[in-house]
Amino acid sequence: MLLKNKSNNARAARGSNTPIQDCIEKELSRYFDLLDGQPPNELYRMVMSQVEHSLFKYVLEECGNNQSRAAEYLGISRGTLRNKMNEHGLNNQ
Repeated sequence: MLLKNKSNNARAARGSNTPIQDCIEKELSRYFDLLDGQPPNELYRMVMSQVEHSLFKYVLEECGNNQSRAAEYLGISRGTLRNKMNEHGLNNQ
């Protein structure tokens, strides 16, 4: 509940969220509810890893696995894209 209150206060201070921000906040709230008062462990690393995996997988699929186009969509170099693909096990897609 504390996260929801902080989230609502922060949203009011900066205006409305994008749909992606709303989705992330909803899922974080659900995650904290599932923790049932237990502290999270390495939350930043976990969330960023999951977001990156989904982002790279989706963009690659959207680009027909064209790495040059996917890197352009993402605003990163092809080398960085390849490194992230290796990191997230997306090479055999």
